[in-house]
Amino acid sequence: YAYTEEMARKEAEACLAAIAPYRLDYPVAFDFEYDSVTRAAKKGVTVSKALASRIARAFCGTIEAAGYYVLNYANADYLSRYFDEDVKARYDLWLAKWPKAPDLSKPPECGIWQYSSTGSVPGIVGNVDLDAAYKDYPALIAKLRDKPVEKTETEKAQEWVKAQGISDGKDPDTAATRAQIWTMLYRMANR
Repeated sequence: YAYTEEMARKEAEACLAAIAPYRLDYPVAFDFEYDSVTRAAKKGVTVSKALASRIARAFCGTIEAAGYYVLNYANADYLSRYFDEDVKARYDLWLAKWPKAPDLSKPPECGIWQYSSTGSVPGIVGNVDLDAAYKDYPALIAKLRDKPVEKTETEKAQEWVKAQGISDGKDPDTAATRAQIWTMLYRMANR
């Protein structure tokens, strides 16, 4: 239900905390739907394509930075109205599209296709969503696990200031006083 980039990052962090104990073989999905737009409107925020795309990138980028494979869940309406070309190109699509007679051998272009919301599964009472995956996500994610996660610029800078003896590298998001900045500049100039 995020309607700002910061809220999307916080939602991603909550998601990461929830999945931390588990080994995932399928992607983590960003899911922005009609309720998301309605809640934003109740807060006085009109969700534009630009805003929804920034929110998607904030969530997905946070998940990716933690080393997970991420995709965007959307229906055709939201895909065209709320996500720019960068989001469509950058993240795999989990498409919600429910034809009366789905032909699973001829899927729309997507990584995962949710082809029904009225399926049934033994042991579950009521309707369930039915999906088909068209990419080998377990294999893609296994490769991702084997690949070292590249450090962010902030992480690289933290390591550098510690190695140079300029700062302890702690609390990168905390404001620094002038005295602390002067001390770091002095240390940098005299190392």
